[in-house]
Amino acid sequence: PIFERKDKSVLKKYWTLEFIRKSKPLNSGKKIDPKKVFLIKNKNQKNAYNLAHCCNPIPGDDVVGFMNTSDSVTIHKKNCAILKDLAAKQGDKLISVKWGLEKKRSFVAKLDIEGFDQQGLVFNVTKLISQDSNVNIKSISFKSNDGIFYGEIEIYIFDTEDLEALIKNILRVKGVKSVIRVDEN
Repeated sequence: PIFERKDKSVLKKYWTLEFIRKSKPLNSGKKIDPKKVFLIKNKNQKNAYNLAHCCNPIPGDDVVGFMNTSDSVTIHKKNCAILKDLAAKQGDKLISVKWGLEKKRSFVAKLDIEGFDQQGLVFNVTKLISQDSNVNIKSISFKSNDGIFYGEIEIYIFDTEDLEALIKNILRVKGVKSVIRVDEN
C-alpha cells in the first residue's frame, strides 16, 4: 500500500490509502528504456519503481536502478551489497537513475547513536529532532550500560541533505559521541 497526504492543512490529518494490484501493469503498459536515465518522480509516476529495502535509499543518495521487468525498477544505493551481487549476475539489467522528487514525500532513515549517559540526554536528543529540526520520529530505543548509552532512532526524512544536517546537530548534544546512518530498516 502507498500512503500519501490528502490535504495540505496542518490541522487536518487525512491520508489516502492506495493499493496497487500486481495483475495490472504499474505504468499502463509503457516500457522503460534502459538506455535513458530513469527519473524518480512523485505520485502518478509514469514508470513504476520501488525502493530497495536492503539499502533504504533516500533522495540525495547515489543510486542505480535494477530492471525487474520492462515496467518495474528497483532503486538501490550504489554501494549496496545486494546490488553488487545482482550486477555480477545480471549486469545488463542495471540502469542509470536520477532523483526528481520534490520535498513532498518522506523516507525512513535509521540512526544509531552512542555516547556517555547523562540525565536529560534522551529528552535533549528527541527535542532537537522533533521540535528544533521539525522531523517526525517513527521509533526510538535507548539503552544504558556502565555509563555508556546506545540509541536507535527511525525518523521520517526528505533527503540526505536534511539527514546530514540533523546528524551534525545531534552530534552537538552534550554526551553524544557518534551518530551513524544504518542502511537496513
